[in-house]
Amino acid sequence: MTQAPSRPYDRHVFKIAIICALPLEAGMVESVFDKFWNDDGRGYGKVAGDQNAYTEGMIGDHNVVLAHMPGMGSNSAATVAAGLRSSFRGIEIAFVVGICGVVPTHIQTKQEIVLGDCIISTAVVQYDFGRQYPHGFVKKDSVQDSLGRASTEIRSLISMLTTPRNQKRLAERLAQHLETLQRKRPEASHPGWRRDRLFQPSYIHQHHQDVNTCDACLKEVEICSQDCGSIGCEDDQLVKRKRFQDLQASLPGTGYSSPNVHFGRFGSANTVMKSGLDRDRIAEKDELIAFEMEGSGVWDSFPTIVVKSACDYADSHKSKEWQPYAAATAAAGLKALLEKWEVIDEPSEQNHTYHVPFNIQGIPVTRKFIDRPTEMQILQDILLPESSTARRNVFVLHGLGGIGKTQLAIEFIRRHHAKFSAVFWLDGSSEDNLKQKLARYASKIPANQISEASKTYAHNGQGDVDAVVNEILSWLAQANNKRWLMVLDNVDRELDTSKPDPLAYDVERYFPGSDHGAILITTRLVRMEQLGESQEVKRVDSDTAQDILRSWYKKPYNDDESKPLLEHLDGLPLAIAQAGAYLQESGMNMKTYLRFYEEMQKEIDELLRGLHVPLRDYPDRSVWTTWNISYSSILAEDEHVAHLLILWSFLDRNDFWYGIFEEAVSVSSISEVFSKWLGSIASQKSSFADAMRLLRRYSLIEGSEQTDGYSMHAVVHRWVYSYQGLKRRTDLGMLALTLVGYAVPMSMERDYARLQQRLLPHAQTCATRVLDLQAVAMQNSGFDNHFTDWVSRQGNVLDAIHMLGLLYSDQGKLEEAEK
Repeated sequence: MTQAPSRPYDRHVFKIAIICALPLEAGMVESVFDKFWNDDGRGYGKVAGDQNAYTEGMIGDHNVVLAHMPGMGSNSAATVAAGLRSSFRGIEIAFVVGICGVVPTHIQTKQEIVLGDCIISTAVVQYDFGRQYPHGFVKKDSVQDSLGRASTEIRSLISMLTTPRNQKRLAERLAQHLETLQRKRPEASHPGWRRDRLFQPSYIHQHHQDVNTCDACLKEVEICSQDCGSIGCEDDQLVKRKRFQDLQASLPGTGYSSPNVHFGRFGSANTVMKSGLDRDRIAEKDELIAFEMEGSGVWDSFPTIVVKSACDYADSHKSKEWQPYAAATAAAGLKALLEKWEVIDEPSEQNHTYHVPFNIQGIPVTRKFIDRPTEMQILQDILLPESSTARRNVFVLHGLGGIGKTQLAIEFIRRHHAKFSAVFWLDGSSEDNLKQKLARYASKIPANQISEASKTYAHNGQGDVDAVVNEILSWLAQANNKRWLMVLDNVDRELDTSKPDPLAYDVERYFPGSDHGAILITTRLVRMEQLGESQEVKRVDSDTAQDILRSWYKKPYNDDESKPLLEHLDGLPLAIAQAGAYLQESGMNMKTYLRFYEEMQKEIDELLRGLHVPLRDYPDRSVWTTWNISYSSILAEDEHVAHLLILWSFLDRNDFWYGIFEEAVSVSSISEVFSKWLGSIASQKSSFADAMRLLRRYSLIEGSEQTDGYSMHAVVHRWVYSYQGLKRRTDLGMLALTLVGYAVPMSMERDYARLQQRLLPHAQTCATRVLDLQAVAMQNSGFDNHFTDWVSRQGNVLDAIHMLGLLYSDQGKLEEAEK
């Protein structure tokens, strides 16, 4: 578990800033502090010229600094942010916390927003920045003049929190913190929902009788300072709120319910919004749900999240009655939000010595990760031990294909990589893949800690890969190199002497010979549990299944519509993602898709029964069903893209890129065959890119964030080959062999060694498929007699086989080269 932070040794250690404009807001924030670091009289000081006042302390697991603004407004906020940045140079994020005016109905979700609800920013719009022309005001909204988008880390956090389940949990934690705060501050109690009065936008707050007795009302440019009851604002102008009607029906006699949490865009300006008509006009134009005055002043200085609570409806009927409760709600919302903000440990001196920079290249990152907090907490408890421990931690994530093991591992390292001195992500699908991936890390190990020969191999592939691997394992085993993490992904081959598998191997051979560090294994094999502590990644619950479906399928629907479909998809995240992507892309309704699914599942079950395979041996066949539906749609839309998927099943599932085609299609006789099978995909990079975009839209493949390669999930890859590839294995096996063989570079080419290493996994998968053909009589696959005739007439295949032999020979695989 995460330890409470210690007292920072200087002010530059603080990473989180909180900015409040009003003493009321700052006082409520101080009420959620768990500790104050300056109570003993030892402050942290500030730079010369910084006129800000600060309170330093701890909220939850975070050291925070609270900046007290001298007054409201974006100009004042910008000045405070500048001083804060000078004095506390380590600040990574700022939270602007307090009260705000709100739009009564959320622009996007159409949910009612009532007083006391908490609003968390997804963006801030400076709506008073522009030019005043004779015909009216024009807001400046060019890229250079507008506020930038939130940082990637903030957008990721907001994306996670906006799922229905996480939003509900955030609201629950807010309510708990609010209750605790109210025990300390009784003035923060809820005024009662009957005091929440929303008037029609056009109904102005003014004396409706005795107008001549009020100077403000006579001028008609000011808002009367008296309350609605005193000046006679009429109840028949009130807007009925469904939330209050539901509350009265379900909780009679109760004066309030817990505040809701809303995510959306804030309007920020140097003026207070006091007009219902202007509120609605600007909100509709800029898609705003709340108005405040400080966010735009801080936004350009720090990555910023605005956390404010509704004290009025940004109209003329303002009242200070709701301000204490709203300020308390915002403070409680801040504390709940900080519980979701990850603590990033500073690397220790020891970690600096053995530090390998983290790089996401080569890691199959998904575009949409739905949090699984229970499994994530277990990973944290096992793999993030107390720093004093000297034992090696081995943790095995096992479960069905498509259940989310790899994505859990990826999300874990993305959140926590800074807590390790080095993170090695290794493809464990075969021993050769593992060794090649591990050897590449030699180039990143600090100078003088590994031999030049190993670094040379990492750059150009020349040398003995086994020697490089052994040297890296020895480096990991060094006595003071204790804070590394090794991830072995997709270790799915059963090592069984009675049923030899050429790609199976003993994974323990690649454990460093030391009792420190951390090893995470993802596998479908239950027997791997014996290697260390383990956790079965199970099917997701109904709430998480809904979150996954909504992350792909954006059109509105109710849970009752999706329930029958999700029951069929049986909690497998990959199947749910594919179904959601198909629904989004095709526009089909769920009822029709469910009918397609049931028909396709019967077809697959019949296929398996025809092979005399027990259905219980294939619990992940719901992924195959959703894949078949998507494949049929792609086949109808573009048969060449469908054919590309099948060809890919004869190659490695990872790092499939356009460059693999370039040499083969330069030969006219080969290009002719590829053109017949793939159209222009093999010969035009733009067509290849279009094909990849189509496959990604259906969630059949994933792209890499830092390379030009694409990957296919292991379950999908196996099924494509079994369901479609085997029908054409004679022709496509030889075509894939020709493709890879012609892609093998000559020794004088630039990046020859790196390209060889990139091709090796494809060569191994292709060779395995082709060697299987030796036991199969040559037969017409239905592809085309043209290819069989072409093989018999040309020497292209023999040339390709020769180049594959050279590839294996250069990689020290003489036995494979002879085959």
